[in-house]
Amino acid sequence: MTSIGPSSAQDSTGDAPLNRLDRLRHDIARLPVDEEFRAALLASVERYADQILARPPDGTHDGMDDLEAVSQVTLSDLYEASAMRLAGGD
Repeated sequence: MTSIGPSSAQDSTGDAPLNRLDRLRHDIARLPVDEEFRAALLASVERYADQILARPPDGTHDGMDDLEAVSQVTLSDLYEASAMRLAGGD
Protein backbone atom coordinates (compact mmCIF):
# COMPACT_ATOMS: atom_id res chain seq x y z
CA MET A 1 0.00 0.00 0.00
CA THR A 2 1.29 3.42 -0.92
CA SER A 3 1.51 6.26 1.56
CA ILE A 4 -0.10 9.66 1.09
CA GLY A 5 2.70 11.47 2.85
CA PRO A 6 3.99 12.72 6.17
CA SER A 7 1.47 13.51 8.81
CA SER A 8 0.61 16.64 10.68
CA ALA A 9 -1.95 16.67 13.48
CA GLN A 10 -3.13 20.18 12.62
CA ASP A 11 -5.62 21.03 9.92
CA SER A 12 -4.59 24.62 9.29
CA THR A 13 -7.76 25.40 7.36
CA GLY A 14 -9.91 24.61 10.38
CA ASP A 15 -12.04 22.26 8.25
CA ALA A 16 -13.84 19.50 10.06
CA PRO A 17 -12.46 16.13 8.89
CA LEU A 18 -15.66 15.02 7.19
CA ASN A 19 -16.00 18.34 5.39
CA ARG A 20 -12.49 17.95 4.04
CA LEU A 21 -13.16 14.41 2.80
CA ASP A 22 -16.56 15.42 1.41
CA ARG A 23 -14.95 18.32 -0.47
CA LEU A 24 -12.36 15.91 -1.88
CA ARG A 25 -15.09 13.49 -3.01
CA HIS A 26 -16.95 16.39 -4.61
CA ASP A 27 -13.80 17.49 -6.45
CA ILE A 28 -13.25 13.94 -7.71
CA ALA A 29 -16.86 13.70 -8.91
CA ARG A 30 -16.30 16.79 -11.08
CA LEU A 31 -13.08 15.56 -12.73
CA PRO A 32 -13.22 14.85 -16.47
CA VAL A 33 -12.01 11.26 -16.10
CA ASP A 34 -13.54 7.89 -16.95
CA GLU A 35 -15.71 6.13 -14.38
CA GLU A 36 -13.14 3.40 -13.67
CA PHE A 37 -10.49 5.92 -12.63
CA ARG A 38 -13.06 7.99 -10.72
CA ALA A 39 -14.04 4.85 -8.78
CA ALA A 40 -10.38 4.16 -8.03
CA LEU A 41 -9.91 7.73 -6.77
CA LEU A 42 -12.97 7.48 -4.53
CA ALA A 43 -11.78 4.13 -3.19
CA SER A 44 -8.43 5.74 -2.38
CA VAL A 45 -10.19 8.46 -0.39
CA GLU A 46 -11.74 5.74 1.77
CA ARG A 47 -8.57 3.63 1.97
CA TYR A 48 -6.31 6.55 2.86
CA ALA A 49 -8.77 8.77 4.78
CA ASP A 50 -6.68 8.75 7.97
CA GLN A 51 -3.53 9.71 6.08
CA ILE A 52 -5.36 12.40 4.11
CA LEU A 53 -6.65 13.99 7.30
CA ALA A 54 -3.24 13.73 8.98
CA ARG A 55 -1.39 15.64 6.26
CA PRO A 56 -1.35 19.42 5.93
CA PRO A 57 -4.36 20.31 3.75
CA ASP A 58 -2.56 23.12 1.98
CA GLY A 59 0.30 20.97 0.74
CA THR A 60 2.90 22.88 2.74
CA HIS A 61 5.06 19.79 3.17
CA ASP A 62 5.13 18.28 -0.31
CA GLY A 63 3.48 20.96 -2.43
CA MET A 64 0.46 18.79 -3.25
CA ASP A 65 -3.11 19.46 -2.18
CA ASP A 66 -5.41 16.58 -1.23
CA LEU A 67 -6.63 15.96 -4.78
CA GLU A 68 -3.10 15.83 -6.16
CA ALA A 69 -1.96 13.51 -3.37
CA VAL A 70 -4.91 11.14 -3.86
CA SER A 71 -4.34 11.16 -7.63
CA GLN A 72 -0.67 10.26 -7.20
CA VAL A 73 -1.29 7.48 -4.69
CA THR A 74 -4.13 6.08 -6.83
CA LEU A 75 -1.94 6.00 -9.93
CA SER A 76 0.81 4.32 -7.92
CA ASP A 77 -1.60 1.69 -6.57
CA LEU A 78 -3.01 1.02 -10.05
CA TYR A 79 0.50 0.69 -11.49
CA GLU A 80 1.52 -1.67 -8.69
CA ALA A 81 -1.59 -3.84 -9.17
CA SER A 82 -0.97 -3.97 -12.92
CA ALA A 83 2.67 -4.92 -12.44
CA MET A 84 1.65 -7.70 -10.04
CA ARG A 85 -0.85 -9.07 -12.57
CA LEU A 86 1.77 -9.02 -15.33
CA ALA A 87 4.27 -10.77 -13.08
CA GLY A 88 1.71 -13.45 -12.28
CA GLY A 89 1.42 -12.40 -8.67
CA ASP A 90 -2.34 -11.93 -8.72
